[in-house]
Amino acid sequence: MLLRLAVEMNTSFRSLRDSRVLREFLLTELGWQLPSRMTISRLLPVYYGYLVNNLKQRLSGIDSINITTDSTFLTRHQLPYIAVTGQWIDANWTLHSEVLAVFLAQQQESADFISSRLKLVLETQLGLGNKLHCIMTDDHFAQAAGASKTSYV
Repeated sequence: MLLRLAVEMNTSFRSLRDSRVLREFLLTELGWQLPSRMTISRLLPVYYGYLVNNLKQRLSGIDSINITTDSTFLTRHQLPYIAVTGQWIDANWTLHSEVLAVFLAQQQESADFISSRLKLVLETQLGLGNKLHCIMTDDHFAQAAGASKTSYV
């Protein structure tokens, strides 16, 4: 529950630990003490697996998906990351847009690096290879792939 709170609020465990109100609520209302940082660290891979399996289950029922990719610097150390977002319409005609993956990039992304990582994420990890309809990228990716500003898949 605390992991979900931290992930969905996009906050650090330190912020949760430093929250006097949260500690008091957990203790008085639920009889819980805030777990240690080590306990949270051990539970993170389990929670990540739960989130990925949940996403795979939801994606298994779709016919087509579009993805967008974007590169950014997400850390205070200015490490480059690539984010992959998927957009699809479900059987009830509800539009969904979710982050499918975020991975560490190379300093100079190449077309081979980008395509191999996308293939790993979309086909191998999420089983979306035959459901991919369109990939939209920014100019940075297009230049790395040697494409013109307007490319059609």
